[in-house]
Amino acid sequence: MHDEVTIGARLRALRRWRGMTQSQLADQAGLSTSFISMVEHGHRMLDRRSHISAVAAALRVSEVDLTGQPYMTADDGKNGPHAKIAAMRRALATNEIGDALIDRARSPAQLQDIFYGRTTVEVGDGRVTTVPELRQESNLAVLGAFCPT
Repeated sequence: MHDEVTIGARLRALRRWRGMTQSQLADQAGLSTSFISMVEHGHRMLDRRSHISAVAAALRVSEVDLTGQPYMTADDGKNGPHAKIAAMRRALATNEIGDALIDRARSPAQLQDIFYGRTTVEVGDGRVTTVPELRQESNLAVLGAFCPT
């Protein structure tokens, strides 16, 4: 899914918010001014991990603030919660109330039962819990399973 706000637009907004020129940002990030300009105008991608890290550090923001995407580590165990974010975004962006876009669409009554915790779910470790408890725990890895893919 293409993010509605590009990394270049985010970069420009964050740079301006910090009151920096392209030249100042480029100097602090160890990049060229033309590179920063091309990224902001969508002519170059800011896709190298080292460049993202350098620009984020120069702007004093997180890499997530800059890219709009979660950082995926080499450790699959730590990526679990983040792996479901794309499906959640897609579900929120493409589905409207009343749409039955998938075979396993839930009825409004089922959704209410899930939302208000009247339906239990089994978590991978055998524990039984409810969706409100999962939200409280920020357990996106399990919550993501409730989104259509």
